[in-house]
Amino acid sequence: MPPETPPIPPAPWRSLVEAVVWFHRAVPRARATLPRALSARRSLPLTAASLVTYHRGPVGPYRELLASPVLLRGALGSGHVALIAVDSPAGRAGGRRNWALPKELAAFDGAPGRPGRVEVEGEGWALTVTTRARPRRLPLLGAGRCTQVFPDGVARSFAVTMRGRLRLGSVEVAHRPGSPPPAWLRPGRHPAVLLEGVQVVGPPRRARA
Repeated sequence: MPPETPPIPPAPWRSLVEAVVWFHRAVPRARATLPRALSARRSLPLTAASLVTYHRGPVGPYRELLASPVLLRGALGSGHVALIAVDSPAGRAGGRRNWALPKELAAFDGAPGRPGRVEVEGEGWALTVTTRARPRRLPLLGAGRCTQVFPDGVARSFAVTMRGRLRLGSVEVAHRPGSPPPAWLRPGRHPAVLLEGVQVVGPPRRARA
């Protein structure tokens, strides 16, 4: 008999993470990535992306790349995730079921969230991110929101909070020739923040129009 699929823990998920988050000005066509249910919402022409290592959490350790091509106006740090890739089938299943995140599987080489080079390869795309960080660590207590469209067509949002420490830094993003990720994820050097601590991703709630 095939092995049973382990149950997916419901939200909230509390995890010990290291992450690097970077930003750049959105390309003109980035807004086209918003689904129809969100297309009327005002947005900021800013792209946010991150690489994350989940050291401990509800579905075990795994690594992740995610990106929001434009940030939504409203709550500070609100975004819509259009690209998210992980190296864990359980992490993929949990993200899709709990938060309607379009998670796909990818291969990672390196330690996301730490200084150094990380390679990520998904289906038909690949990129390299080289992270640099300043030595000084500062206290961190932050929160943001994410809005996704669920299979029933309803837009729901959920909170992401982080408590720990941060460092300022930068990333150098390079696309592998012939296999680039989405065009709105700009190559080049971008300002970044390195985070370490406890992240909590809350349950989804129907989003305000």
